[in-house]
Amino acid sequence: MITQRGYIIKSEYVKVLDDNGFIVSEHISKVREDSCIAIPLVGFVPSNEIILSDKYLIRDLNSRSKLYDRPKFIDGDLAELLGLLVADGTLRERGVKLSKRYHEVTMRFKTLIDNCFGYSGGSIKLRPSNDYMYEVSSVDIAQYLMNFEGLLPKNKHVPKEVISSNIHNYKRFLRGVFEDGTVNLKNGKFDHIEMTMKSELMAFQIQQMLLTLGVICTTKKYKRKDLWHIYIYKDYAKSFLKQVGFISKIKQENLEKCSIDSHRSSPRKSIPHIPKLLTSIHKYYHLNTNKSFSNYFNGESHDRRVTKPKLKELIVLNEELLKSIEVYDYLYSVVDDFYFDELAI
Repeated sequence: MITQRGYIIKSEYVKVLDDNGFIVSEHISKVREDSCIAIPLVGFVPSNEIILSDKYLIRDLNSRSKLYDRPKFIDGDLAELLGLLVADGTLRERGVKLSKRYHEVTMRFKTLIDNCFGYSGGSIKLRPSNDYMYEVSSVDIAQYLMNFEGLLPKNKHVPKEVISSNIHNYKRFLRGVFEDGTVNLKNGKFDHIEMTMKSELMAFQIQQMLLTLGVICTTKKYKRKDLWHIYIYKDYAKSFLKQVGFISKIKQENLEKCSIDSHRSSPRKSIPHIPKLLTSIHKYYHLNTNKSFSNYFNGESHDRRVTKPKLKELIVLNEELLKSIEVYDYLYSVVDDFYFDELAI
């Protein structure tokens, strides 16, 4: 089961918005084609540091290579480094390297290597291909990184150690991995963030990590190129800017345009069925409204939809009343805790 935005539903029970405007759990077999799927914006993410097992610390005693520091837990620097490696790194038995178009990104990779392992050898080189490369010649560091699944060519995905980590590390990993993405402008104005990948697993993992941060993305697969595309548009790009951002200066500057290009905005997705609930409340309790709400309280209101900003406006106007009839928290949950999407046909 997949939604129009590309969210894959894998659980046996799904949260849907019923015809009366309440979120309920339905078995996947009972979900209708016209059902409104309620996707929780923030999933469970452990808040503690993830201490790595002893296997990450075991060294090859037969190797004569120089020994370096080995991180014992996932922190922000290691998470960001892993993100860069998943995006564009090349990991081999005798070392690891990264080549990027922008010098500051390769410089960031060099700094993270030094922070994590105490390795500062070598220098950044400008290649004939006009990109900047930094190569780490260390069997010891390569052996350590080999413990993380998802870093090898043709098998790129988010390491499970990051998935089971905390939100801070999510942000740092995403900052690294999105250096493989682009910030697209239209007529000099911000349009969207885009990233492509071959791995369906990686697309699903990144989609879920963004969702945990409250960043909605659109995921699509184009069969002709056999690639997965992730798109982040204006309203959620603002959240991405605030929580994640880019290492490269030009991408960061282009992303910052999403906050100043006020005329360019993502469509406000409206929610069905909630007007029917509001009509029922209004019938018995006479909600405080203004003229802009008149369409929600007529005979056709059960067929109408409401945007989150409009619903929040109504909640603020009727805070005390809604608290007294115990729907205040529920309506605020609709606004803050869920994203609503339809099934892809």
